[in-house]
Amino acid sequence: VPELAGKEAVFAVSCLKVQRRVLPPTTDDFADKVKSGMLWTELDAKLREGVQAEADSLQRRATHREIERALIAKLPDDFEVPETLLEQVGKERFAAMLADMRERGAGDEQLKELISKENYDRYLAISRPSTVLQVKGDFALKEVGRQQGLAVSRDEVDDEVMS
Repeated sequence: VPELAGKEAVFAVSCLKVQRRVLPPTTDDFADKVKSGMLWTELDAKLREGVQAEADSLQRRATHREIERALIAKLPDDFEVPETLLEQVGKERFAAMLADMRERGAGDEQLKELISKENYDRYLAISRPSTVLQVKGDFALKEVGRQQGLAVSRDEVDDEVMS
């Protein structure tokens, strides 16, 4: 309710139940319940490996973002992104957003409500700054690759996408 935004409120609450999460003991029996025949030391190693892989992935993405930001900052101030390219990337991002929503459980009716000229135009306007940065970053990275003689084969791209 928009007219209540920013107003203070007081609520009466009845607590029906208080629970405490109790973790199971870290034993071979627990590990065996997770995966038949697995020992606790194996489960612990797998969990640590997964956590480390996620941390490495987050670090790699953050590093790539910072490199891209630095490259974009080095672009000339008068570097303009073609409007047709912005429209194409915006359309792809809008489609990806809808696909992601469907994957997360949004129903067809909910998605149909979002697919309108008005919503699409609003999305393009809101996402325009990040779309411009994405396109500039892509241009900058491609130029660095070209200058450094870096090339990735189609097979390498396919392998990376599939992994």
